[in-house]
Amino acid sequence: MKCGTESWTTEKKKKKKKKKKKKKKKKKKKKKKKKKEEEEEEEEEEEEEEEEEEEEEEEEEEEEEEEEEEEEEEEEEEEEEEEEEEEEEEEEEEEEEEEEEEEREEEDCFSPITLIKPY
Repeated sequence: MKCGTESWTTEKKKKKKKKKKKKKKKKKKKKKKKKKEEEEEEEEEEEEEEEEEEEEEEEEEEEEEEEEEEEEEEEEEEEEEEEEEEEEEEEEEEEEEEEEEEEREEEDCFSPITLIKPY
């Protein structure tokens, strides 16, 4: 084909159009690929965030459980202390009662004899 002829120019235009179309298709494919990669990255980030949140929640739960256990232990200790105090108080009361009883017995021993009326 000779340069400048009609068939040559149409052929040239067709080639140019085909090349442009191919370039456009390639660009579109590249854009699509990039978009897909971005979406995958976003998904990965979301998954990581979810995992982190789950870990944080687990840690919080563990802390709460530990706190509850500590509180329970403290309560138990307090109860034990109260029981011990009560026992001590009871023992003291018993001792006091025994002492009073002994004192009464001693007083009775040394008190003057009262007259017993016959029936």
